[in-house]
Amino acid sequence: LKNEGYKDYKFHLRGAIVGTKFLAIVSLFLAGIATTI
Repeated sequence: LKNEGYKDYKFHLRGAIVGTKFLAIVSLFLAGIATTI
């Protein structure tokens, strides 16, 4: 049961990291458009 919770935690952690990177890329992309206009 403990191991299962640990796997779940790692899975959510990885998802959070991917989500954060995605948001960072999107915000940089939008900032680039804003400065171009």
